[in-house]
Amino acid sequence: MEQARRDLEAMQQGVASELARRQDEERLFEVYGAMRPDDAAEIVRHFSDERLIRLLDFLPDRQAAALLARLEPERVARLNEYLNPLENPLDSAD
Repeated sequence: MEQARRDLEAMQQGVASELARRQDEERLFEVYGAMRPDDAAEIVRHFSDERLIRLLDFLPDRQAAALLARLEPERVARLNEYLNPLENPLDSAD
């Protein structure tokens, strides 16, 4: 019984920690959203794809589009596979 209580407490701490991390990340994403797209692009260019995708999901569409327009075309093409996982029917019409 004691082990179950400790496991539950550890799980609760993990959830609280993850929630705090996400809130911190969202605050940071709000800052990037308030920046000029050129300035934000210089910073997020160094983000991992995973983190950049979370930022793009967080931003309103217009801001995300402005940011994507300033990134390298090859990276945007790679990110597009994650942002729009549905296969383009024209791609398979070879």
